[in-house]
Amino acid sequence: KRKEGRDLYRDIIAGLASWKDKADRQPAVVTGAVSVGKTTAVKEFAERFYNKLIIFDLQKDPSILSGELTRKNFDEKTQAYMDVTESKEDILVVIDHLDTEKVGNHQAAEVLRFICYNLMDYNVCVITSLNVWRIFSEGLLARFDLFEMYPVSLREFLIINRDRELLECVEHMTEKELTEEQMAKMLRYMKVYLFTGGMPLAIQTYMDTRDIGAVTEAKKKIAENYLGLIEKIPDIRLRKKAKDIYLSICEPLQKEDKRYRYRKTWMLQKHGYDEAVEWLCDKGLILRMDRCVSAGSGQNGKEFRLYYNDIGILTWFCKIRFADIAGVQDIYQLGNGALIEQAVLQQLRVSELSEVTGFLTDENEKSEVTFLCRSEKETVPVRTGRKENVSVQYPMTVCITWDKAKVYEKQISIPLFAVWNL
Repeated sequence: KRKEGRDLYRDIIAGLASWKDKADRQPAVVTGAVSVGKTTAVKEFAERFYNKLIIFDLQKDPSILSGELTRKNFDEKTQAYMDVTESKEDILVVIDHLDTEKVGNHQAAEVLRFICYNLMDYNVCVITSLNVWRIFSEGLLARFDLFEMYPVSLREFLIINRDRELLECVEHMTEKELTEEQMAKMLRYMKVYLFTGGMPLAIQTYMDTRDIGAVTEAKKKIAENYLGLIEKIPDIRLRKKAKDIYLSICEPLQKEDKRYRYRKTWMLQKHGYDEAVEWLCDKGLILRMDRCVSAGSGQNGKEFRLYYNDIGILTWFCKIRFADIAGVQDIYQLGNGALIEQAVLQQLRVSELSEVTGFLTDENEKSEVTFLCRSEKETVPVRTGRKENVSVQYPMTVCITWDKAKVYEKQISIPLFAVWNL
């Protein structure tokens, strides 16, 4: 049973469709920060590929997992929503908002173990905002098919705007350069994306209204939602420190040296701010990039930069209006380049590169690689900036420019709007 998609296209739906057809399918876990659209995407997937969706929402009714975790109890609760003629194969069972390490009388890990050992004949999908890689063991996670969701990518944004023709041109721009008209159109999309960001509420508001004022209100709701999560931290001291850290991330944009940098982490530890940073990272509200002295040295733990999880959140807290973005000819000037760093980081996370591990400077900080990424075989330095900068230090370097994609012997130059295509 397949239905036409909604306006808000998400790549994860194709991934879940492949999961459905896997012969060795395991229960699915969809993870990601609050408000990135996990539940909406899973519902869309279920509407297209299943006859029925059964959702157990732990946020609305935590009692669903009350009592003993037994197959009998689960069958009774599930079959209450099923007709006798319906097959389990045609039904997707979703356990939504597994967002705390303890739900009722059960640890989250206990819930996952129950699912993977007792419910393999069901089609089960768990939706969580927990940092599953830190909280659960590798052995437990190996029994699930994992899907991580991010804010809407620029690639998804083009599809949502029904501009697959431009998308295909970007995908093949190493073979044929974009025309001036296509570049102008891409710049318009890029400016809207920098302001709107990738949170589904803001994107959907833009698509429905094309009203910048309405988008601003949507961004306000998202920001208030995130600050509300922080306000719910039971420990008052941790709550204050988490809020201080979260609101401080935008401050470097107001300075000429816009570096997202927190020095001397022992001071953060002394005053308890390291715990606040860890909490914010675990909730997916911020991204932490640690400094490395060399590509092969690993992180030194003495210095790191913090980014928001979405460019729209960054422009909101920095009070950057759409008029400020729309009126700029050179988008690399925005926020002394900090908006570009945030946009590049978001696109790197959805690229084929397996992981963004940190940033790189030499001992004297005279040269810098904005991000270090891992591919299957090697570490790939990524430099942001308008100028091409071929480096002989690494087997391959990626340089983020604006207009053209070029491949050299030891460098790939790729436009800001095509980073996801790496």
